[in-house]
Amino acid sequence: MFYSTTTGQYIQEGNAFEIDGVQYPANWLNLSTPEEKAAIGMVDVVYGPQPNDQYYWVTQEAPVYNSQTNQVDINFTST
Repeated sequence: MFYSTTTGQYIQEGNAFEIDGVQYPANWLNLSTPEEKAAIGMVDVVYGPQPNDQYYWVTQEAPVYNSQTNQVDINFTST
């Protein structure tokens, strides 16, 4: 999954999308280079380790953009 810093939308691979009036085909994310993604403001979404839900209730936290690593982090909380 990727996140567009310019539009604030999450984009799944295999789906067509639009950024700043430009439409991109469904296979664009698979065929583009990291430099091309960065040029239009796309960053990776990185999931943290998910705890074992056999003994805990596990909830996914809200995605947070990390400007230091230039990625979106999604972590989990176990109760």
